[in-house]
Amino acid sequence: MRFAGPYLKSEAYGSALFYALAAVGFVVIAAPAAEWAAEMAGIGDLPGVTILALIIGAPLVFFIAASGRQPHILPALLIATGAFGASAFINILPQMSLTFALIGVYGFAGLVPRWRPWWGAGIFAALLIALVLPFGLSAQTGAGFFLRVTATETAAEILNLFGVSFISAHDVLIFENSLARVDAPCSGLKSIFTGSAFFLAASLMLRRRLSPRWLAAYGAFLLLLLTGNIARIVILVTLIEVYDAHPLAELLHIPLGLLFFILACAAGTWFLTLVAPQASFQAQPEKPRAAFSQSAMVTSVVPFLAVALAFIFAPVNSDANTVAPVLSAPAREVYTRLDLTPAEIRFYNTHPQTNAMKWRFETAEYSGSVLMVRSSALTAMHAPEICFEANGFSINKMTTKTAPEDKTYRELSVGDPAMNAFYWMQSRATITDSFTTRLNRYALHGENDWVMVTILFDNGPNFSMKKTTGFLKELEQHVAGLFAGERGIFHD
Repeated sequence: MRFAGPYLKSEAYGSALFYALAAVGFVVIAAPAAEWAAEMAGIGDLPGVTILALIIGAPLVFFIAASGRQPHILPALLIATGAFGASAFINILPQMSLTFALIGVYGFAGLVPRWRPWWGAGIFAALLIALVLPFGLSAQTGAGFFLRVTATETAAEILNLFGVSFISAHDVLIFENSLARVDAPCSGLKSIFTGSAFFLAASLMLRRRLSPRWLAAYGAFLLLLLTGNIARIVILVTLIEVYDAHPLAELLHIPLGLLFFILACAAGTWFLTLVAPQASFQAQPEKPRAAFSQSAMVTSVVPFLAVALAFIFAPVNSDANTVAPVLSAPAREVYTRLDLTPAEIRFYNTHPQTNAMKWRFETAEYSGSVLMVRSSALTAMHAPEICFEANGFSINKMTTKTAPEDKTYRELSVGDPAMNAFYWMQSRATITDSFTTRLNRYALHGENDWVMVTILFDNGPNFSMKKTTGFLKELEQHVAGLFAGERGIFHD
């Protein structure tokens, strides 16, 4: 490689400096994903590797970018995409964060002029490896949790449009006095992962070119996969709940999934025929220095701005990822500690960042039980409707109660004879009954520490929900005290 001599213009130095600064920022952004990969591989911490990458990587990128060859816009775009993705997904899906980090690294490799021919030809193979490798380290993603909640809410909206009254809660559709649950196989995650691998492999075999048209084709392909999965949920739920055709729904469950997946892959292949074939990425000849300044400067600013914006808009991680054992026995005599059921113990023990406790309460006007769960794990909280149904309580009615400051609570009528139940999820800044809201606050605002309060009242002859207002407010204030480090109404 021949580096530029003293005649290199200041614009070329500026372009190289932008790439070097982008490399520094990219290493910092990608370091958490690399540390996660090292942990999954059993290597341990990598602080030394991160420092070494900063010391060697930035100067190396500077000299490569200042070698006198104008870099193609595609490497710059891959660096920018990798920085954004690695930053956005690290808190919610480290596998995908690592995928984007690898994409960014491949983008930096495209800055080397002599590598340009094979770099362009191998781009889809590199993307396929970047997709598969992180999930090979750990298949447990939590992404199916997001997809199940989204698919459930979308299916509920579609069914409501057709006059079928459903209410969604977590991954549950509530229809009159029965439940329809969207379980893990129906999340669509496997379809998206397998379909993406198929689309990348097809692009490689057909020698398509990575371009805006290819990105549009891939986006349309993913949309078809998601739409097919939601359509399958709507069809199966309609067969079960509307037409009471359980055997037919059981029979069509897998064939419907395969049918929609095959149709999406066929459409994806057709989309690829609309994408231009791959062009040869030949090393560009040395260009006059005057021609270097404008296009190279603009190209180099793209990854620099992307890295800067990734730092600015990075998800805030203000809450700790571990939960202290702050839940303890109530101080007041109206409370009595209850043991968790074996099923509850098994569920919460699978989430090490979770603490759960349960009490019985009795006053002159009302009695019942309260379950409190505190967790910084994404998937540790699920709809109480599932537990009520599993314990033999039918869901008679469910409504959302709205309070000032955008607070929402879920009120239910369960069992026969009817009993009232109440639940909400609470963080330092949010009180909601919506699992979608919790996911958004978790992923985008760094609200990782949550407490879920579930209350089941024993409806006696003198019971009235109006009498419980003070009790519910007291629990809400207690949870706020937990976040502030206070004991509230509970003590050790």
